[in-house]
Amino acid sequence: MAFVELWLYGMRDESARAPLAQWLQTVRDAHAKEAAEQADDLPVPADQLSALLLALDIGVGLQRWLDPQAVPAEVYTAGLKAILGRGRD
Repeated sequence: MAFVELWLYGMRDESARAPLAQWLQTVRDAHAKEAAEQADDLPVPADQLSALLLALDIGVGLQRWLDPQAVPAEVYTAGLKAILGRGRD
């Protein structure tokens, strides 16, 4: 829940927006680096993939907090496979 509060604070207070954006960029950079190291055949450029992965992290997490029965943990793994083009098990 602290993440949601931080996000809302950044949305409301322009002075807090830049540090929050920098933190998110740091996370995207880490995702991009890891993705580039893990695979040669990325479905999209690493910087775009990192934004998609962060969106998956945040989106599935927020939904799961509110309704864990409707959004089981397996949704995250399925999303990763779909984004990475790895298909279904």
